[in-house]
Amino acid sequence: MEITEFYGGSHPSEVPFYTQRDVAMVCGVPARTLGDWLRPTESGGMRDELIVGPGGPDGRLSFQNLVEAYIVRLMQDQGGVPTRRLRNFVVAERDRGVDRPFLRPDGYWVGTGVYRNVADDLVDASEWQQYVLRPIVERYVDRIQYEEDRPVELFPTYPGSDSRAIRIDPRVRFGRPTIDGTGIKTATVWERAKAGETIRAIAEGYGLDEDLAAEAYRYEVSRRAA
Repeated sequence: MEITEFYGGSHPSEVPFYTQRDVAMVCGVPARTLGDWLRPTESGGMRDELIVGPGGPDGRLSFQNLVEAYIVRLMQDQGGVPTRRLRNFVVAERDRGVDRPFLRPDGYWVGTGVYRNVADDLVDASEWQQYVLRPIVERYVDRIQYEEDRPVELFPTYPGSDSRAIRIDPRVRFGRPTIDGTGIKTATVWERAKAGETIRAIAEGYGLDEDLAAEAYRYEVSRRAA
């Protein structure tokens, strides 16, 4: 049976599992900031919203939207790219027929702007196709896994850790963050710790290494503080 049959014919990465608050917490941004990314500006009718949601009545977002928001946050925080330049970038890419460029960020580099290769030259796609000389650019997106050009797994970053112990996969636990390889929700670890259990006791109860349970707890604390 095709996995899409469980989701009304849609791939699970396209199903709006997440509230906007869920996505904001995963990405470590205020909900208001995420809301700004979802809205176009008044710019002559151009489609410059950074993320196009599924359009459901309650504003829920898909895993693909979560990945887009994650990339936007990385481009701003790690790449230092201002929102204005990201909006220029999506307008330019949509003019090229790339409707959702943040879903395949491996084709771009980030420095002071967003760059892509054109005939062996780097074009600043965030400054209306301006050609640039020797920009300082870097690849940094390697925590997203793809299948058939769809993002299907995210190993999120969070303050104080570079671990890949936490996994978000729309095919597992309806896309809730879990401890990789277990299906145990990080929120469950946090709730039990909040109720008074020790991390060691939680780990023993699930047959986990204590370090994994501690990582799940740290992840939940960091995202709830966002």
